[in-house]
Amino acid sequence: VQTQGRRVLVLVNPMSSRSDPYEVRSLAETRLDARTVAIHVMKSTERASEVVSEAVEAGDLRMVVVAGGDGTVSGAASALSRTGIPLAILPVGTANMLAEQLGIPDDPTAAMELAAGDHALRTIDAMELEGRLYFLNAGVGVSSRTVRDMSDAEKRRLGRFAYFWTGLTSSLWAPPSRFRVTVDGTERDFRGIEVSVINAGFREQPNFPGVPDIEPDDGAFDVMLVWTPTPVGYLQHLSDAVAMRRPVERNVRWLRARREVTIDAGEVLPVQADGDIIGQTPVALRMVAGCVSVVVPPREEDPRDG
Repeated sequence: VQTQGRRVLVLVNPMSSRSDPYEVRSLAETRLDARTVAIHVMKSTERASEVVSEAVEAGDLRMVVVAGGDGTVSGAASALSRTGIPLAILPVGTANMLAEQLGIPDDPTAAMELAAGDHALRTIDAMELEGRLYFLNAGVGVSSRTVRDMSDAEKRRLGRFAYFWTGLTSSLWAPPSRFRVTVDGTERDFRGIEVSVINAGFREQPNFPGVPDIEPDDGAFDVMLVWTPTPVGYLQHLSDAVAMRRPVERNVRWLRARREVTIDAGEVLPVQADGDIIGQTPVALRMVAGCVSVVVPPREEDPRDG
């Protein structure tokens, strides 16, 4: 664990749909101590994990502020694992699921003020895959086809709706696959359209019926298995979920893992993690508990505590 430093690295991914490097620079220099701030605007050939790793190795780093989407945040967080250096998020990407679950303001100005002012730190878990850490989810099936088939132009134009629309069309016509999923040593075989391993990113209030409470700091993954529905059955499933009429359990089963999840299939399938295609089956994901501290709003005191 590093000692407290003085420098603040502000990492900006201009490829994210809403990130303006000039706006972020202005926010950083006015809300933070401009003498200690270093702004790095990523090139298309750079990876957030590599940029942050170099900054960590240089030393004297107090905080990393990331202006980007979930993929950029995940890469930076991976490089900060076990360093004790906190991560602050400016959620300016197409999807900002981690920031949303952690209660980080969606407005960049408010998020920068949170990083510069009074805040708390929440230490979150991660899933390790071939030496790289991911913080939201990994999936094989509909989710990986959705990520593979969606263009950057669609994401910029449609935002989150791009994920919904592409995912819906993929799930309606997705060919089923034979999966073997091993959760903490216990194997399960089934024929379906999706396996998702979820660490964070669900923050529905109230939560959908049938969906477990998923927290990023509970030392566990929630594993979703989706059997093959008919088109009519899938639409009924979505209708039940949105209207919260009854527990959402048609074609879906939830499992919990505390150590490791492996996913294999009867064919080679793409694997997505935190919104990027990162490989193909088979894949193994290992729990890494409490590895990164994230800047979050201070916890409101309950008057009953006094």
